[in-house]
Amino acid sequence: MKEILNITLGFRTYRLGLFRVLSLAALMVTLSSCPYEKGYIKVSGLPNKDVNTNTPNTPPLVLVYPPDSIQLAKTVFTSADTLVDFSLILNSSATNDYAVCITNTICNSLDYVQMYPSQVNPIQKNIGLFPDGAYTIYAKGINGSNESSVVSKIFTVDTMGPSPGTINLSVNKTSNNFTTPSITYTGTAADSFFLSYCLGSSAGDCSYVAKNTITNGSNPKTYTGLSLPDGNAYLTVFDEDSFNNVTQSSKAYEVDTTGPANVSGFVLDYTSSSNNTRSPSPSFTPPTTPDFQDTYVCLGTSPTACDIKPQTVATGTGSSGNYFTGLSLSIGTYYFIIWTQDNVGNLSTLSSIAFNII
Repeated sequence: MKEILNITLGFRTYRLGLFRVLSLAALMVTLSSCPYEKGYIKVSGLPNKDVNTNTPNTPPLVLVYPPDSIQLAKTVFTSADTLVDFSLILNSSATNDYAVCITNTICNSLDYVQMYPSQVNPIQKNIGLFPDGAYTIYAKGINGSNESSVVSKIFTVDTMGPSPGTINLSVNKTSNNFTTPSITYTGTAADSFFLSYCLGSSAGDCSYVAKNTITNGSNPKTYTGLSLPDGNAYLTVFDEDSFNNVTQSSKAYEVDTTGPANVSGFVLDYTSSSNNTRSPSPSFTPPTTPDFQDTYVCLGTSPTACDIKPQTVATGTGSSGNYFTGLSLSIGTYYFIIWTQDNVGNLSTLSSIAFNII
């Protein structure tokens, strides 16, 4: 008996001899191309041979757009900036959200922050969150679990000025309140770009000499025509890099125009003598202030004139070696004069004691 296949397509049934069917697989291909209503095709004559011709439910295609680009307000943010400022430039067809990560290493999936399109122009971050260095912004589109490719942009934070250099002054103390010591500055950073000096009563103060540009710190610089008060004057150097970050350093020197105290306990061993070949011998106690340097004595015909014997350094605190010999004094009154000098050349007031040659 010839076996027959009964095939139902829609509302019609077809009878086929099995010898006409090369294989069940070929039959399936033939049936899948039939323009009948999709559904089950009933194949009778063979057990359990229903063929499902329904097209599987394919999820709709979801388009997720990355930002077209990342636009930075600047590529280097400095101490003059308070914010790191950038925007995502979006594709006009995009309806998805975005995720952004900023890092100086790598961004893991948990590092990304989701943002709505309304939040990405601009994006502003406090510059204090970023130590000096190079950073990369990564941004991508997201829609549920779907993600776009990633775009990126590099920026740099440079808020530190050059490393402080060395301020060199020719003297650390002076009695000259008219002219400053000679000044040089040795920078230590390759990015030292712009140099300025000023002078004032404290570090950073410019009340004595206004801030002014210096072409080359290695060339000695002085300021004159001043009238500085006694005390410390501060030379301040402003060392600026190419990104306008400034390092400020100062060095003080002392202005001292006031003479030291004179000796105390000044007496002569006599004030009247017939010996006209020598002067009396003085006794005195020098001052104990740190800036005291020398005691001077001289001999004169008045309390302020050294016209008999010029000034000489007194060699002690007592009478030994401090009197004058080899004289030929006429009868009359003479003055033994004494004063002190500090370590920058300021002189004390004069003290004198009269003695008589009789």
